[in-house]
Amino acid sequence: MSRATDDHLYSTVHPPPEVDAAPPPVKMGCPPPPGSARHCHAPLQSSCHSLTIRLADEEETLLCTAYRSSWKSSLAYCALSILTLGFSLLLCHWKPKLKSRLKLVKCGFLRADSVLIRNDHDEYHLVPLSRVPLGCHSDDRDLNIQQNGGGGGGGFVHSDTEILIQNEDRNSLPVFVYQNVKFIWRNDGPCCRFYKLQGIDVDEDISVEQIAHAEQCSPCVRSARQLLYGRNVIDIPVKSYLALLFQEVINPFYVFQIVSIVLWCCEDYYYYASCIFFISVVSMVIEVREIKSQALTLKQMSELTGRCSLVGAHSALTELQFQHLVPGDIISIPKTGMTMPVDCVLITGNVIVNESSLTGESVPITKTSLIYSQDHAHEVYHIQSQLKHTLFAGTQIIRTNYYENELVTAYVIRTGFLTARGDMIRTMLHPKPIDLDFYIDAMRFVLVLSMIALAGTIYSGYTFFKDGYSYYNDMTLSLDVVTIVVPPALPSALTIGIHFAISRLKKKGVFCISPPRINVAGKLDAVCFDKTGTLTEEGLDFYGVLPVDRARVKYSQVVHDPTEIDPQDPVVTALATCHSLVVLDDEIKGDPIEMKMFEAADWEFVDSAASHGFHAGGALMSVRPRGHNRRATHFIPELNQEVEHEVGILRELPFSSHLQRMSVITKSLATGRAGMELYCKGAPEMVASLCRPETIPPDFLEVLRSYTNKGFRVLGLAVKDLGNLKYHKLQRIDRKVIEKDLTLTGLLILQNKLKPETTAVIERLVKTKVVVVMITGDNLETAVCVARDCGIVHSSLTLVAVSVNGGEGSDVSFRDAVTNQSLSKEQILDNMSAYVFAITGGSYSALRERHAAGGAEWVIPAFTARCLVYSRMKPEQKTQVVKAMQELGFVVGMCGDGSNDCSALKASHVGVALSQADASVASPFTSKVENISCVLEVMREGRCALVTSLALFKFMMLYSILQYCSVQLLYTQQSNLGDEQQMYEDMVLITTLALVMGRTGPADMLVPQPPNSRLLSFPVLFSILVNIAVQVAVQLLSFYYIQSTPWYRPTPVHPNEENIVRYENTAVFLISNFQYVYIAVCFSRGAPYRRPFYTNRLFTAFVLALQAFNVWLLFYPPDWLQTALQLMDITAHQWFVFGLLEISLCNFLLCFLFEFYLLDLADHVYYSFFRPKRRKLYQSIDPKLFLTQLSHRDPPPPPPP
Repeated sequence: MSRATDDHLYSTVHPPPEVDAAPPPVKMGCPPPPGSARHCHAPLQSSCHSLTIRLADEEETLLCTAYRSSWKSSLAYCALSILTLGFSLLLCHWKPKLKSRLKLVKCGFLRADSVLIRNDHDEYHLVPLSRVPLGCHSDDRDLNIQQNGGGGGGGFVHSDTEILIQNEDRNSLPVFVYQNVKFIWRNDGPCCRFYKLQGIDVDEDISVEQIAHAEQCSPCVRSARQLLYGRNVIDIPVKSYLALLFQEVINPFYVFQIVSIVLWCCEDYYYYASCIFFISVVSMVIEVREIKSQALTLKQMSELTGRCSLVGAHSALTELQFQHLVPGDIISIPKTGMTMPVDCVLITGNVIVNESSLTGESVPITKTSLIYSQDHAHEVYHIQSQLKHTLFAGTQIIRTNYYENELVTAYVIRTGFLTARGDMIRTMLHPKPIDLDFYIDAMRFVLVLSMIALAGTIYSGYTFFKDGYSYYNDMTLSLDVVTIVVPPALPSALTIGIHFAISRLKKKGVFCISPPRINVAGKLDAVCFDKTGTLTEEGLDFYGVLPVDRARVKYSQVVHDPTEIDPQDPVVTALATCHSLVVLDDEIKGDPIEMKMFEAADWEFVDSAASHGFHAGGALMSVRPRGHNRRATHFIPELNQEVEHEVGILRELPFSSHLQRMSVITKSLATGRAGMELYCKGAPEMVASLCRPETIPPDFLEVLRSYTNKGFRVLGLAVKDLGNLKYHKLQRIDRKVIEKDLTLTGLLILQNKLKPETTAVIERLVKTKVVVVMITGDNLETAVCVARDCGIVHSSLTLVAVSVNGGEGSDVSFRDAVTNQSLSKEQILDNMSAYVFAITGGSYSALRERHAAGGAEWVIPAFTARCLVYSRMKPEQKTQVVKAMQELGFVVGMCGDGSNDCSALKASHVGVALSQADASVASPFTSKVENISCVLEVMREGRCALVTSLALFKFMMLYSILQYCSVQLLYTQQSNLGDEQQMYEDMVLITTLALVMGRTGPADMLVPQPPNSRLLSFPVLFSILVNIAVQVAVQLLSFYYIQSTPWYRPTPVHPNEENIVRYENTAVFLISNFQYVYIAVCFSRGAPYRRPFYTNRLFTAFVLALQAFNVWLLFYPPDWLQTALQLMDITAHQWFVFGLLEISLCNFLLCFLFEFYLLDLADHVYYSFFRPKRRKLYQSIDPKLFLTQLSHRDPPPPPPP
C-alpha cells in the first residue's frame, strides 16, 4: 500500500440501512473494524450507496451519497414544479439535498449518475458522476494509476489494474469532480472507495531512481493519462453577463425582493416598489460587473498558453501545446527560459527561477537536477523534501545552465489544478466559509422574525376577513406584513460597515480581498509574527567575520572589513562564492543576506571566457576581487600568460531549510591548482556537525551564544578540498557524500535590526491582552533576543528553551534560554506563571510525534498555550502552530513577508502579508507599508466594522419591529401606512441613516476586551428587548393619546379601501419618524471601539437635518406636503403637537441613557451574578498539564472546564 493510501485518504462504506451517523473511518485497502460498516464484496456492490472520504492533506471530510435518475421521480419532480409555479425549482437550487431526494433515487455507486457531497461546513453539493474510458484497455500494463509502479517510461509501468477495475464496465472508471479535484472509484476487495487524483508523484509512488532514469512514455500511455488527468489547463469558467444576472436574480435575497415588489404593486405601492426595483437592479448590475471582473482577472492570472518540446529517444524533440502535457512527459527547458506550465522535476541541468508568483519571494532561486545515488535507490520522491529540484507551474525560468550543449530536461508530475498554482487558484475559487458567530446568529434572528411575520400574517388575514375585505385585499395586506417584519435591505445593511472599513484601510495602504474577514479581525486575540522582514529589517547589515586560526584552532579577532584579509583566504573566498546570486541585465540579484555578504567581500562577477579566453570548464559563473591592486596574478602554462586570481563556481548545492545549509563547488581559475574546493555556509550548529572535530575551537558554542544572545544573526563557514573530479561526476555526486569532514574557517556575523515600529506595536498588542507569538526560521538564540528586545517576552518572565530528542519523556530537557542554565521540571511547576516556553522546529516535531498517538493528549495544547517563541520552523510547521492555536479557541492572525509564511497566512483566521507579490492574493490582507503597524490598523478597523455591523443589525431589527407594530396598530382601525409614508420612512430615513451610520471611524486605541460578536448574547438581546418595549410603548401612548383628545372624531371606514387619512395614522407616523432617528443615534455609541458618533460629520448633519424636517412636519407642514403624505391637519391643536414632541424627547432620553450607561451596568451584573461568561479553552486549560503529562501515556484526565 502506498503513501497516498496511508496518508491522504480514508474511506468508510456505509451499510445499506439508512443511518445518519457515519461509522468510524476505515483505512483504505483494509477491512472495516468489527462493529463498523459491513464489507461490500463484489456481489453486494450495488448496496454501497454512501461512504466517507477523509482528505488528510486538506483536513476535510466528505460524506458522499450515490443517486441515479428515475423516470418516476423525474415525472413527480416536474409535476411538483408546475404545481408550485416553479418555486420548488428554486428550493431545490438552494438546497441540493432536497433536489436529490425529490428528483433522484439512492443507489450503489456503480449504478449512480450523481453524487451528493456534504463537507465539514454542512454544505451540500450535487455533482454528476461520469465515466472515463480507459485508453489502451487491451493492454492494461501501459496504464498505471494504482500506486505500485513508477511514472517514467514503460520500463517502470507494472500496474495490476485488476484491483482498480472491479466493476461491471471494465472499459471505464466512475469519476466525479468536486471543487476542481477529480475522484476515481476503486473497489479494493472488501473496501469500496473513491481515490483522489493528486499527481503522478503521489498516485504512482514513483522513486527518485525512476525519475532520474525516466524515458518519454508511449503514445498509448499518454492517451490514457490524458483521459485520466484531463487537459493541462486551469480552466476558470467566465459566465456571460446574462447568466450572471440570472444567477443573481435567483439568489434568495433578490427572490424575496421580487416577491415583495410584486406584492407592493398589487397594493398599488408603485412609487416605493419602483424605488426598490431601481435600487435592486443597480445593486445587481454592480455585483454582476464585480463578479465578472474578478472572474476575468482570475482567468487571466491562471492562463498559460504556449508550446514546449517533448524529449523523445536520442534527445529527439517534438513540439506540442502546453494544454496537451500529461504527467510522465519529459520536456526540454529552453536556454532563453519560459513560464512553467506544469509542476515538474529537473532531471538534467540547473535553472534560475523566479517563484514570486507562488511564494512572494521575488529573488531568483537556483534549482538543480535531481540527484540519484545507489544508497537511496528506492527512496520515494516527495515534493516537500525535493523542493530544490522541483519546478512549479506559473514560475518564471530566467536562465538555464548545463554542460556544453546538452538539454535541460524535466519530468512532468502534475498538471492543471493539481499543480501548486492550480491549488492556489482552487483555494481562491472555493474559499472556506467563515463561521463567525455574528452571521450564524443573524440567520437565527431572521428565522425568529419570519415566525413573527407568519403569526402577524395569520392574525391580519383573520382580522380583514372578519371585517369583510375581499379575498384579494385580505391576502395582499396580510402578506405585506412579511415584507415589513423581514426587511429586504438587511443583508446589504450588514455590509455597510465592512465596506467603509475596507475603504479606510485602502487609504492607509492595506488592501483586503476577503471582506468578511474584516469582522473576523475584530475578534483577534492572538497574532503570530515572522521575524526577518516582519519584526526586523528585511536586509541584514554586515557586522563582521570571525576567522578561525587553523594553526592554533582558535578564533581570531572580529574583522569588520573583509578587504583587510588576503583575497585567497578561505574565509574571504567563502564570502565571495558561497551564494546563489545571479547577474541579470547587469544587475546582481538574489537573497539580501547573500548580497550583503558578497558586497562586504568586495568581489565582482566576471565572464571568464571574455576576460582572457579561458574556458571555465562548465562553471556557472566566475568571481574575482574588485580592483587590480587586490588581484594576485599567476602564470598559466596552458595560456602562456599571467592570469589574475579568479574563482569559478562549478556547482551549487542549494540551501534547504531541512538541511539548514548550502554549498558550492569551486575551482581556482588562476592559481594553477587542478583541484576543486567545497565551501559551505549555514546554521553554525549544522556546519560544525559536518566539520572535523579537530578544526572546531573549544569555545565554539560559548562564542556563538555570546553573539546570538546579543541579537546577531550568525552563520558558519567551512571549506573542504575535493581534489580532482570529472565534471559529470561532479554534477551527479550526492551532497551527503561530499558535505562531510569539512574544516571550519570562521563565523559570519550579521546584524538584524528591529524595524522602528515593531516595539511600539508589540507593546500595544500586549497591553490589549493579545497573545503575541514569534514563528521564525532563524536560530533559537537570535529569536529569543529579538523576542525580548521587542517585548514579546516580558522582562519579568523567564523564557525556557524546551529541547526534545524524541523517544521517552526523559529525553525532554529545559534550560533558561538567556543564561543557558539548566532547569528541572519541578522548578518550573513550582511557579508556572513565571515561565513561558521557546522551542525549535526539530524539538516541536519530536514533541508532536511522541504525543500525537499517546494518551497524554493535553501536552500539545497546554504547551501551545504557554509557548511564545518558535525557531527554526519550516513552512509546514508554522501552519501546524497556527492550527494548534486555533484548536485552543484563539482567533489567530498571522503576519509575514509572504514567502515562507504563505501556508500559515492561509491557515490563519486573518492573514496579513507584507508583500505586493502575486502570492499575496492568497492572503486576505496585503500591506504596502511593510511594517507590522498594519496589524493594529486591521484590528482597529475590524473591531469598528464588527460593532458597526452589530449596531446596524439592531437598527434594522428595531426598524422592522416598529413598522410592524405601527401597521398592526393601524390594522385595528382598518387603516395602513400610505405608500408615500412608507417611502419617506424606508428611503429617506432608514436608508440614509443606515448608510451614514457606517461611516463612523475606529477608536484610536485598542482596549483589552474584544467586542461581542454574538447576537444571541445578553447585552444584545437585552438592548433589543428594552428598546422594543420602550418604542412600542411610545407608539401605543401616541395612538391612544390622540384618541383621548376632545377634538378627536373617528374617520369612517370603507372596506376594501386604504383608509389612510386618519388621526391614528397621522399620530403613529409622526412619532415613528422621531423614533427611527433616535434609535440610530442611540445605536451609534462610540467608545471603546469607535469614535464618538458626532465625529461622523455626515451622520450628525443628516440626523440634525432629518429631525429638523420632522419637527417642521409636526408643527408647520405645508398643505401640499400634508396631501402628499396623506396626513390629517393637527397643527391647530398646538398642545397636542407639543405633547407628541415631549413624548418623543422622553423616548430619546430614556433610550440614550439606557444604551450609553445602564446597558453596561446590566451586562456587568448579569455576568457577575447570574451567568459567568464562557471561557475559551486557552483561558481554562492548566499549563501544568504540559509537564505533568509529559512522561505519561496513561488515559488523560477529564478536559478542563
